[in-house]
Amino acid sequence: MGTWDGGPFDNDTAADFSGDLDEAAAGEREGIIRGALICVIDTADYLEAPESEEAVAAAALVAAQCPGGEALDSVYGPEEPLPDLTGLRDLALQALDRVMTEPSELMDLWAGSDGGSWRANIRSLQTCSCHSLRENTAQLHQVGLGRTSPESSRLQARTASPSAVAETRSSRRVAASVTESWRPVACPPRGDRIHGPPPHRRERHLLTRPHKATPIEVSRMT
Repeated sequence: MGTWDGGPFDNDTAADFSGDLDEAAAGEREGIIRGALICVIDTADYLEAPESEEAVAAAALVAAQCPGGEALDSVYGPEEPLPDLTGLRDLALQALDRVMTEPSELMDLWAGSDGGSWRANIRSLQTCSCHSLRENTAQLHQVGLGRTSPESSRLQARTASPSAVAETRSSRRVAASVTESWRPVACPPRGDRIHGPPPHRRERHLLTRPHKATPIEVSRMT
């Protein structure tokens, strides 16, 4: 198979891969790209060059849809529209890492001094996919913490109904009064402590549990 430059689609294998995508049905294209990435990731033995070239081309298609990714301008890339591929960013990064890990025929073929442009293209794809994944992880983390942007907070305040706002304020006042009225109960001296919940849990336990006289107290009362 011929190779004329170091770009993701500058070889016959990648060009044929683009042709396969164009000929496939629209609903099958994401699966073809996913399969090319997984094929390389799952190869623990010697990785052949054609599989690596397909994986690099697939990773380039994924990176092109990431924020900051470079649009594909190769005439050998696919011509038909592609679905959303941003969900394949992690697979693309893993596939590129595998291509750059021994044993890898394609990496060996570009190991010489003339492979600088190819290695630079691989690093660019890795950086784009990794940066996009970090941004997505940070956004998910913010959502998990319940944080919203100032614009989103202002929008929620404008669209909230008066009854909902009044209910929220009332709930906050009740919570504040409960917090102020609650006082911690002093723990007994170390020698008098009994087995049970830790002190910070026993305080609430003592407040809510009814007092039950011990045998010693009963004898004293009688």
